[in-house]
Amino acid sequence: PDYMVRWQTLDTPLSWESEKYFVKPTNGRGSAGCTLMTRDELLAFQKNLEKKSEWIGMEVLTGTEWTVDVYVRRDGVPLYIVPRERIEVVAGISRKGRSVKHGEIIKRTQAILSALPFRGPVCIQWKADQSGEPKLLEVNARMSGGVMITVLSGANPMHLLQLELAGEKPEPIEWEEKLVAGYTEYKIL
Repeated sequence: PDYMVRWQTLDTPLSWESEKYFVKPTNGRGSAGCTLMTRDELLAFQKNLEKKSEWIGMEVLTGTEWTVDVYVRRDGVPLYIVPRERIEVVAGISRKGRSVKHGEIIKRTQAILSALPFRGPVCIQWKADQSGEPKLLEVNARMSGGVMITVLSGANPMHLLQLELAGEKPEPIEWEEKLVAGYTEYKIL
């Protein structure tokens, strides 16, 4: 789809023109090895790489970032889709965030969920490009690090999992938009 972030491994010539590229190892954790490069810097870096397939060049996204927390019931029904705007991030986890009923992010997340057979908690990362268009960054079949913002918004994946393990069929959740800041504990603002 056109809402996918542009990226490629560095074992082929660059397939799009840009002033800057985000470069990262294909297997990484957090921001280790990640850097911004101009086109000339990237071409020089690419030329000197031994294992070009172990590096990725991506388009630079400068807009808002969202993590979408989802819980998919055993029968494939999403019980909630909670987009969270990442306002302050520390070590890759939202320290301050806002749950938002962002219609386009919810719609695009539903499209991904209908194409992939997820069950249980899922988190999906989106980030806006320079024009504000949300682009898909990644999909993880697990709870996100900032899931407490979603819990404080009224959607608790652990409670839903407990209900399903007890043989119950939980219903979809109505959640509320919240602004949350957390340090050692989370507080609703």
